[in-house]
Amino acid sequence: MYDKNTCVTTLKLKSSAGCPKYSATAWVEFLNENPWVIAVLMIIFGLITTFFGKKFFTITLSVACGGFVFMASMFLFSLMGMLEYLDDKNQGNVGLVILAFFLAIALGGLIGWVTFKV
Repeated sequence: MYDKNTCVTTLKLKSSAGCPKYSATAWVEFLNENPWVIAVLMIIFGLITTFFGKKFFTITLSVACGGFVFMASMFLFSLMGMLEYLDDKNQGNVGLVILAFFLAIALGGLIGWVTFKV
């Protein structure tokens, strides 16, 4: 299909090969729908690092490493099915969601502490 007014060619196809085998997990969907969460954290840590430099660098680096581990572990817990309750259908176990959240906080805190001590 070619539109003469905008010089745009459009191609439409249908195929079963284009069907997704996996869908985004609840945690990824939350971050996709609320990008401001990561944006606010990045702005705060960027401002602290920019204006205070070496004085707060180890603290900022520790919090950033801990935050990365928290996000990565929540993503892994989501892939393992522990966060199914957060999907729209509310199927699953809310206890697993709480357990996953506290485990992710503990892992992030541990890595942040180790990073701060090193």
